[in-house]
Amino acid sequence: MACGGWSARLPRYKEAWLEMGKLMLDVGRPDAALSAFENILKFDRNFPVLTYLVRAKANIERGHVALKQTLTSDLIADDRSVPSLPSFGEQEREAIEASLRRASIQPPGRILPAADHYSMLGVSSEFSNEELKKAYKRMSRITHPDKNGGSTTRFQAVASAYETLSDGDLREAYDAGSDVKRDLMSDGSEGPTFWDKIRKEYYPEEFGYEPFGDPYEHKRDLHERRRQEVAPEPNGPDIPVGSFQNSCQGCTMVSERRLRCTHCPNGRGQRLESSILIKDCSDAEWIGNHAGKLACEGRPQQALPPQNVELQPDEEAEANSERHTQEL
Repeated sequence: MACGGWSARLPRYKEAWLEMGKLMLDVGRPDAALSAFENILKFDRNFPVLTYLVRAKANIERGHVALKQTLTSDLIADDRSVPSLPSFGEQEREAIEASLRRASIQPPGRILPAADHYSMLGVSSEFSNEELKKAYKRMSRITHPDKNGGSTTRFQAVASAYETLSDGDLREAYDAGSDVKRDLMSDGSEGPTFWDKIRKEYYPEEFGYEPFGDPYEHKRDLHERRRQEVAPEPNGPDIPVGSFQNSCQGCTMVSERRLRCTHCPNGRGQRLESSILIKDCSDAEWIGNHAGKLACEGRPQQALPPQNVELQPDEEAEANSERHTQEL
């Protein structure tokens, strides 16, 4: 039957697929969610579904990264105590998967770790502020390092998830996949944003026919060459201390949380633009330049914050005597 026939007989068919996809996102099934959102495009390419396509694709990418971390460390080896969504039990999951199969959607064969912020806290995409606060308190108790099965890594991940989802601007950027690693261009610069990449993948007609490649590629190359030739601005006075200061230039705090440098050498004679959230580095770390990218690295021992050291009685007497001599 033609698509128009389906639309006439089932006027809310697309909305049903949308709700199914949103449900799959909420229960930590981004692959199934993506299938649902892609089905909408088969019937109506003007349906506003790009936001959800980006979210599903971003969660899949985050799941792959988390899975690699799991295979190479004990990051979440015992993470069974942290469910994706507390309100959904095993019976509900089985019922959902059965519904997916009836709708010709193949559920993923493996549940990826709780990689996205929503699954980390166990909240839906349409949470209220009260629900978010309750979820954060609950997961903080479960993952606290002092609790059995808790860990510092998971506890910090929960805090980071809450900080992002409780801030409107940070949440919007996160939903657009701002944290997903961008592709590198031939000149070493970052490729298009994750949002633009997914938009071009599903809506190529908006970019026109490109028989000889991307018509803007040469313009981007020209822009990059000109950027390389322009002398960078001096570093700002409020930037944090770090080894990046030895090589990066044009560094400023673009917000209270984020450091941005316009010229960081990558070892191949190129100066790249990079940024990083200050909170990503622990107290034992500071920010360094890794091949043109700002990243956290171990802070040298001499640069660690000074610790209060108790003087022995003889040392204390000697110090007091020295101070007395100086006063005289």
